[in-house]
Amino acid sequence: MYSLKANNISSSFSEIFKKIKTKGIIHYSKLVFQVLRKSLRPRWQRLFIFESQLEGIIPNEYKSTIEVKMLWEINEQLCSFANQRGAWYLQQARDLFLKGNICFVTVIDGKITSCLWTSFNQVYLPDIEYKLSVAKDIAPLIDGYTLDEYRGKGLYKILWNECFNYLVKSGKYSKLYGFINHANKRSLLVHDKLKLNKIILDITLIKFLGIRVHLKRKIK
Repeated sequence: MYSLKANNISSSFSEIFKKIKTKGIIHYSKLVFQVLRKSLRPRWQRLFIFESQLEGIIPNEYKSTIEVKMLWEINEQLCSFANQRGAWYLQQARDLFLKGNICFVTVIDGKITSCLWTSFNQVYLPDIEYKLSVAKDIAPLIDGYTLDEYRGKGLYKILWNECFNYLVKSGKYSKLYGFINHANKRSLLVHDKLKLNKIILDITLIKFLGIRVHLKRKIK
C-alpha cells in the first residue's frame, strides 16, 4: 500500500510539474521579472520653484466679464468643482482653509472653472513629496487648475492678476513663489509670458527601493 501511495504521489507531482512547466512557470517568471525590473528602476520627479518681487509686478489691465471671487471657506460651488478632481482635493481644500489660506476662483454661469490657492508659511509639494518652509514676507501660490473645457481662455492670467492685486494691497508680502513641474511645458510657457520665469530652486525627488532622496539645486 505504501508503495502504491508513493507512486500515486510521485505521479501527481509529476503532472503538476508538467503543468507548471508548460503553462505557468514561463509566464510567471516573465511577470516576476517585469515587476522586479520596474521596482528596481529609479523613479524621479522634478519641480521648479520661481520667485517674483511684488514691487516689480504691474498687474495686467484686462477687460473681462468673467467673475472672480475670493473664498475663505468651502461652499457649494467649490464642492462641485472639487468633486471633478476627486475626494482628495476636497480634503486638501479643507486643510488649506483651516490654515488661513485663500482660494481665488473664476466663475462662469454660476460654476467655478479655475482656481489658485495661497499657502502661507509652509507649503507641501505633493509632486516631490516635500514640505517647503518660507519666510513670512513670501506668499507661495499653489494648485493653479482650470477645468479642461475652459482652458485656453486666459483664466489663469486673470487669477494671477487678482492674486497680485490682493498681495500688493495687503502690504505684508515682498515676494511670491510659484511651482511648476518640469514636464508641464504649457505652464512653463504661460509663466514665461507673464514674466514669472525667475527660477531660484530646482528640486528633484528620486525614489529607489523605498528610499527617497531630494536633490536641491539653487539657481542664481
